[in-house]
Amino acid sequence: MQSDYARAYVIAADIVDYVREQLSYGSANQKWNDKNAETSQNERQANPSSAPIHEALMRTQFIDHYSGRYLPESKMRRFALSQTHRSEEQRDLARRIRHAFMWSETPEPDDAPQAGAQRADTHSDFVALAQAVLQYKPRLLAQTAYVVRAGNDNHMAALAYTGARYRFDSSYVVQLMQMPGHTFCRIGMPAWPEERWWVIDPWPRDAYPVRFEHHLGYGCSELLVSKPGKGAPDSDEKEQRYAALNSLMAEGLRDFREKTWPDVKKPTLTMHNCLYPTKDSISWLYTVLVRQPDVELTPRYERISRRHEEARIVVAGTIKDVKAKLKYGSKNQAWNFDSDPAGGPQSASQSQKRLAEVSMRLNFLREPPAGHLSDEEMRRFADADHGNATYRIDVAGKIRRLLSCEPAGSEQAADDQKALEKLREEVLVGKPRLLAYAALGAEVGNCGEFACVSYMLARQRFGPEYMVHFATTAIPEHQFCVVGMKDWPLSDWWVIDAWPRDAYPVLAKHYFAHENIRLGDGKPGKGVPHSPEKEQRYVRFRDDVARRFEEYRQSRATNSANTKSLAQALPNMYNCLYPTADPVKWRYRL
Repeated sequence: MQSDYARAYVIAADIVDYVREQLSYGSANQKWNDKNAETSQNERQANPSSAPIHEALMRTQFIDHYSGRYLPESKMRRFALSQTHRSEEQRDLARRIRHAFMWSETPEPDDAPQAGAQRADTHSDFVALAQAVLQYKPRLLAQTAYVVRAGNDNHMAALAYTGARYRFDSSYVVQLMQMPGHTFCRIGMPAWPEERWWVIDPWPRDAYPVRFEHHLGYGCSELLVSKPGKGAPDSDEKEQRYAALNSLMAEGLRDFREKTWPDVKKPTLTMHNCLYPTKDSISWLYTVLVRQPDVELTPRYERISRRHEEARIVVAGTIKDVKAKLKYGSKNQAWNFDSDPAGGPQSASQSQKRLAEVSMRLNFLREPPAGHLSDEEMRRFADADHGNATYRIDVAGKIRRLLSCEPAGSEQAADDQKALEKLREEVLVGKPRLLAYAALGAEVGNCGEFACVSYMLARQRFGPEYMVHFATTAIPEHQFCVVGMKDWPLSDWWVIDAWPRDAYPVLAKHYFAHENIRLGDGKPGKGVPHSPEKEQRYVRFRDDVARRFEEYRQSRATNSANTKSLAQALPNMYNCLYPTADPVKWRYRL
């Protein structure tokens, strides 16, 4: 249950991001649509910036009152003939539609994407009936909002509902919920207590999944639609049907914008700040799941502050980005390989190819001299301020001696050249940002490279009130990052560890190495990305690594004798849960 619960949170967060991205205009009564919301009313009147609100109002008005005329008649027939209507209102609407069709002309075939607008002249209430159908068909409502790229809470909930059904398998139940004045989506497993289900509500300004017991609708909501997840996208035939609807809707929006909207009386808007609707508007405490399956197998929950919650959201995004960028992982991570060789000769062959690819990429980073590290980067390291780091000061002194100013064209002694090549590798390991960009170029890394990329991104995303530190543990040997405010005890800092298979933010006191965390180098966050000049330099460095890796791949294409077989490598593989000191628990499967 722990694993299912935490995994559901991650998918729910992705769905929230997806809905917010697709419905980029939001709704007209959301304050985050007002780009100039912080200015006074007089300033807004003098320098109006209501374009986002105006656009959102027009688009939501089109969905709510005018999109029904573009609904194909085949969709209305399916609704009228359905035997699964839950409420008397739906059954009454189905009867009215059947009556309207009975008095209409001979209908076209069901598969013809003919718009209901063509019958508006003969039946004045036909469009109104089609508009009412949209409110009871979440997928249709979601499609209209998807095309128009705007929507209020009910449109966002419908799109979240359809997205959840595609993302969650049949062991989960996806529900559309409604409370007075608000609609949202809820997902969970039948065995879960109702208060523990996740609410997917993309409408608020700071949207993220929240447990049902902490949502405003807890205790005052009714169930509209409940279906199991499908875990698969629509069939090609369905996609084509919805593509026809999308085309009609896009044309209708253009027509509405040009002809109808200028004559529509704009309603007075009531703005909301769109914070998460909770029962207690004063409380800033959030409840998060503490999932440590290697340590304990019973659910635990931790109450954290608003500032902790904000940091957790940034940490979660950082982990997600790191895993996307270093997609080959390391060769002792079992999730790098499709399946066990016992799964069949084809799957075994694919896994072996994956193992060879990962091994080649890691060997490229470690075994050959770091020739892609330019003399310019070496000089930057030599001239940098290394503080009290004795080892780095010694390396910088050697580099200055070997790269001393000499006449152009002079040749260095062979032993000096070998020493310089060895120093390149030491500089690469000693500069986290260089190692991070080298790993990004090769798209691979072990825990050290994962930690370097995490450190680089965390410093860009956290402000100076936070500190970002490298951290290590000796048993087992592992590297990761931690982030927190100076006034927080280390036990309440967040661990950024993207290396495990199921990586997620975890507080240091719940981490497997919480008693053995050793802090390394640390710096305050910057809250901003690199300067354009510095960013271009590192992008060039990353691209140079990628180019050199392709040359290395071609030179090693016929020499794969050093790659172990997958069967030989299996004893050294981990399932990549959060690692523990007990190797038996590494074999625990969720």
